Amino acid sequence: MKILTVILLFVAQFVSAQSFTENWCSEKIFEVPESVFYNAESNKLYVSNIAGKPSEKNGQGFISLMNPDGKMIERKWIVGLNAPKGMAVRDGKLYVTDIDRIAVADIERGKIIRFIDIPGSMFLNDLVFDNHGNLYISDTPAGVVYKYSVNHAEKWLTDENLIKIPNGMAYENGNILIGTGNGIVAADPETGKATLVISHEGAIDGLIPLGKSRYVISDWAGTTQLLSKGKAPVVLRNTIAEKINAADLGYIPQSGIVLIPTFYNNRVCAFTLNPE
Repeated sequence: MKILTVILLFVAQFVSAQSFTENWCSEKIFEVPESVFYNAESNKLYVSNIAGKPSEKNGQGFISLMNPDGKMIERKWIVGLNAPKGMAVRDGKLYVTDIDRIAVADIERGKIIRFIDIPGSMFLNDLVFDNHGNLYISDTPAGVVYKYSVNHAEKWLTDENLIKIPNGMAYENGNILIGTGNGIVAADPETGKATLVISHEGAIDGLIPLGKSRYVISDWAGTTQLLSKGKAPVVLRNTIAEKINAADLGYIPQSGIVLIPTFYNNRVCAFTLNPE
């Protein structure tokens, strides 16, 4: 009886660890959605639409504005972008990667107000702020993370062995987190010292820190996983066979909802995660 109880508890924990329940999935109304960002201040979702090729400077890219329940507010809310990808918000402004520069939009007006050039950049992907207002941007093919501070951009991390194909960015416990081809790297904003937090082979597109050394990641090809330090990865969703991508994830922390932009599949899907 005791053995059976232990087995049942193990099975219950395993099933719970994989609890990833679909809440909603939009129609195919987007144009190559690359990233979803949840703005806690406004309780709104922003979706970046590449609207063309990922490195195409066509001015057709745009940001969609949605409610957390998946209802569209304005499909083309902010327009005039070049293959927009990662997003970050600070002081009422939305910052969006725009291939080799950062577009800055006024959220209240829903309009681009300026661009920040990042000299030497090739393919800016994701970005995140630290608590002091410094902006960190991944340049994936260049293997570089840039830092933008006080109107100045510079190469911040360039360790090609550690910072391999940097993509997803996050901020946790005073550290900048970078999803790389080696795993999740944490870097000190003050010193730039970088260490590998969790080893993981393959590209990391979306990166969501959950606390307690747990992270949700996506790999663009179509796999969304839960990484926990010292444990084997748990596959939450795998749509590779269906050729449905999983790009830069969004997250609504108060409800545990993970938002997956499906890139060429042109949808956004929301799932409730129960990692424990």
